[in-house]
Amino acid sequence: MLTCFIIDDEIHAIRVLSEYVDDTPELRAIGTFENPLLALEQINAGVIPDLIFMDINMPKLSGIQFAELIKDPTAVIFTTAYPQYAFEAFEVFAIDFLLKPISYDRFLKSINKLLRINREPAQGENVLDFYIQTGAKGKSIRVKLEDLIYAERSHHYVHLHLKSGEYKTSLTMKNLERTLPVDRFTRVHQSFIINHSWIESIEKNQVNLENKMVVSIGESYRDVFFNKIKSKILRSS
Repeated sequence: MLTCFIIDDEIHAIRVLSEYVDDTPELRAIGTFENPLLALEQINAGVIPDLIFMDINMPKLSGIQFAELIKDPTAVIFTTAYPQYAFEAFEVFAIDFLLKPISYDRFLKSINKLLRINREPAQGENVLDFYIQTGAKGKSIRVKLEDLIYAERSHHYVHLHLKSGEYKTSLTMKNLERTLPVDRFTRVHQSFIINHSWIESIEKNQVNLENKMVVSIGESYRDVFFNKIKSKILRSS
């Protein structure tokens, strides 16, 4: 069963979504909030739901801003009356974007989508390569993992830096993370994923890659990265 928050500054919208959650056996609401700041306080205090249903256009803190402040493994489904926010919603890796008024049938499709994602194989399991679409219509490029030095998010695109050159893609960082093996690739910054095989050295809060690229290590990504590195450090007896 997935636990969830419902965040919306309109009480009617909260009531509708609460009824939908109650009618869905896979879900259980553990918090409803008209003020997004109160929901953020709960998350910071350690009450972390599996899923958040969230309006976008809210006072004090928008749904987009809220989503940028929270981290995995919480999934986000946006609920809004404004279709123009769709692109921004998926830029912060939302699972889905529901336009009000929301029917139960459409609501259920979002939940089934999330359940399918959760049932996917372990991250990067047995992956040796993948394909990306380029700007050329109908053309796809094969990316060998051994040749991928690092990935960089810039504006609305992710740039893959390979041994053979650079490719701009419409991938999201989250989608890329799900594809790459966790034992060989690590997200070290909000905007960077690096291939451990291309690390030349590590100095304090930065990683020096063999292609002379220097990548800063973000504070929220430090522990995961250094825990992986510690297991490979040889020390004298």
